[in-house]
Order: sequence, then structure tokens, then C-alpha cells
Amino acid sequence: MVDFVQLQQAMKERLERDRAINTIEVEGATLEEAVSEASTLLNMPIRRIEYEIAVKGSPGFLGTGVKKWKIRAYQRVTAQTIEEEKEAAAEEAEEAAKVALDKDGDAFVQLLYDGAYLKVIPPVGRGTKIRPSFVNQIIAIVM
Repeated sequence: MVDFVQLQQAMKERLERDRAINTIEVEGATLEEAVSEASTLLNMPIRRIEYEIAVKGSPGFLGTGVKKWKIRAYQRVTAQTIEEEKEAAAEEAEEAAKVALDKDGDAFVQLLYDGAYLKVIPPVGRGTKIRPSFVNQIIAIVM
């Protein structure tokens, strides 16, 4: 059973998705010409476009009474489109996580009551390795 909060959340998501849809008005001598123009302006294939006919065109009679077709076109939103957008967003997030910053290796010495502890951190990405002479200098300074 769907409660009011779930229904409200679903309506809110649908409203946000509908607001993000880019709608254009296009006209052409034929319906095909208008749809083709909409495809060009929206920069997507015709199969991914939905449209509503605002004005039905007519060829007229001997050049008089000619009316152009006018349509409102927008991207078709289906469950598959929504899933594709979610997958694309997940892939972008995954790619961003894969990008590792280049960090050089480092070394630290910690003195405690029971002894001295050396911690060596390996490089990340294309960072440079820590030199053994640098580690020896750190130990010499602490001792």
C-alpha cells in the first residue's frame, strides 16, 4: 500500500524531471520537415523525440490558404531513459573515484615511551618513491 509520503515523493520527482525537459516549438511545410527540424534543434535522433501538433498544416489550393505545421517537441522520457541517465551518472561517479591524485611517498617517525616507530607511506599514482637516504636523515634527526 502506498502512503501519502511516498506518493508525495514520487510526484516531486516527476515534477523535477518534467521541469528538466527542454521543449521547443517548430514549424515546417510538412509534419516530417517540422519533426526533422526539431530533431536538429534538440540534437537527438527522431526516435527519441515526442511531439504534440499545435497547428495542423494544409497545402492550400493553388498557392492560397497554405498553413505550416506547428509542433511542440521534447525528449521522450521512458523508464529506459531514466535508467540510462542513472547508469550514466553512476559511471561518471565511478570514473571520478578512479581518478587518483599523484602523491609522493613520505616517511614519519613517532617517538613513544616504548620506542621509535617509522612509518613509510608509498606513492600514489605517478608520485615519486621515498628515498632511503631521506629516511636515514629523519632517523638521524630524531636520534
